[in-house]
Amino acid sequence: VGFSNGGGGAFILGDAYGSNLTFGIEGAQVFGVRAYTKLVVVANRWLTIAPTIEVTNMPHADDVGVRLLGDGRFELGGGFHASVRAGYQARTFASGGPAIGGGLGYSF
Repeated sequence: VGFSNGGGGAFILGDAYGSNLTFGIEGAQVFGVRAYTKLVVVANRWLTIAPTIEVTNMPHADDVGVRLLGDGRFELGGGFHASVRAGYQARTFASGGPAIGGGLGYSF
């Protein structure tokens, strides 16, 4: 209910539009905080792979959890791309769950 303040930042080591290593942190009042490390590897001009390790208490949890994510981006040509995401998040050793996602985009 209402408005929440937040912010974040990241250090990118390497090519911001190519292969790089990112260390970042984000937070939103009431919602939580996340810190992450992401390695972006441009395999070739059509494929980008990006594994991510994230430590977070989002969304508004008492316990901190760890997320392991893998992103893939496939250039389709003409500025279009398709992306997929798969991962797993665990709050404790006894509980956790998978994450999957996908998308289509256009860059200009």
